[in-house]
Amino acid sequence: MWMSTIVYSASLVVSTMLGFNETANETGQLWAICGIGALAATFALMGGMHAVIWTDVMQFFVLLSGLITMMVIGVQRSGGLSHIVQTGIDFDRFRMPPAFSLTAELSIAGGLLLGFAGMLSSAGADQVVLQQYLTANSEREAKASLWRNGFFLKPMSFIYPFP
Repeated sequence: MWMSTIVYSASLVVSTMLGFNETANETGQLWAICGIGALAATFALMGGMHAVIWTDVMQFFVLLSGLITMMVIGVQRSGGLSHIVQTGIDFDRFRMPPAFSLTAELSIAGGLLLGFAGMLSSAGADQVVLQQYLTANSEREAKASLWRNGFFLKPMSFIYPFP
């Protein structure tokens, strides 16, 4: 599902850049989707798994730099960090949720349980993570890949709710 969303989003940009709109070319976006898919498949076939993994590494840094840029611009345009903190205080956003509650909208135990279930589903079924495991040369390298994934990607999970 996420891969089709990425291809569709990229096709919107590409079709706009090439001037494919509904009045000039009704099938322009379809051609953009097919072109992006063909380029990605050709790249993977020519470069192999090595190229795919390095593309994932570059994609990580592009997404991280985009996230940091968004946060910096957001803080600047909203009046600075002190204004953001004061607004959070005014609207009671810094109150800790209860440790365990069946009726509260959010609890620490519920958040940890949700994170654990999300990590299990990601670590066992996500195509990107599985590709890291299956291309490892040894069990030791696969375990190291899992640790790197947790070390680099999981902190981003804490950053995303803040912007």
